[in-house]
Amino acid sequence: MADLSLLTTFIQKLPRSLSGWLPAGQSRPAGVTWQDFSPPELACTLGRCADGLPVLLDLGSPAAGALLVCADPRSGKTALMQAALGSLLQDNPAEMVQSLVISPQPRDWEQPGLQRGAEGQLLGIFSPHDPATLDWLDQLAEEMEHRFALSCDRPAVLVLIDGLDALLQSSPQQRANLEALILNGPQVGLWPVCSLETGAALRQTRLLRLFGTVLAGRINDTQAAERICLSRSAPAAALRPGQFAFPIGPDWKVFSPAGQNGPKIAHPTLSKEHQA
Repeated sequence: MADLSLLTTFIQKLPRSLSGWLPAGQSRPAGVTWQDFSPPELACTLGRCADGLPVLLDLGSPAAGALLVCADPRSGKTALMQAALGSLLQDNPAEMVQSLVISPQPRDWEQPGLQRGAEGQLLGIFSPHDPATLDWLDQLAEEMEHRFALSCDRPAVLVLIDGLDALLQSSPQQRANLEALILNGPQVGLWPVCSLETGAALRQTRLLRLFGTVLAGRINDTQAAERICLSRSAPAAALRPGQFAFPIGPDWKVFSPAGQNGPKIAHPTLSKEHQA
């Protein structure tokens, strides 16, 4: 797994000192908010920390790699992914970002807040058993090869797979395409964000290493949390349902999905020049 850090302002590689988070010549205390930074032009909000700092996924930089959301059952994995999708649809124009959802419970995603303004951005919501799902994954594999070959400027695509294990029983070629998308997709703007329950993750330890960043939710088994997070300091066993943690150097930062435990975060907007 890549040595990456997920900032409370946006996901990127970073020095461990707070001064590395700020523009040159500036140094501020840990209570600084996202307004003190230059937010990424393309991003989706994952949540916010107890200190009020938002957690954004920077869709313009591949540094974070694919995201794995891992936790025990009923710990808020779907809510976290829905928060990311809601932010994506609200904050970014269709010509710059798109999304695709694969879930064993598609109706859970057919909510007014997720559907509003989704025209042109939300490519579809599919069950893993829908034949169209495998067609989409094949198309994404072809799109990835095309982008690598031509270095073309195309919209970022957030691929939300809620329950990744349901897709792992497909053909060897389709599984290979899926693994290639997880490993290499973010380099060309194709962003897998996948969820696994703890038991399923422990059965897929090789697959876990393809992800760039783990967002750990409540994992009651401390040893399981260590194996999944590759860290003895991961606080997964101490988290409440609905809380998640991500690594910053040797430490972990706890956050809650947008819309939980407080008012919704104010999202950064694109510059007028970019919107034009």
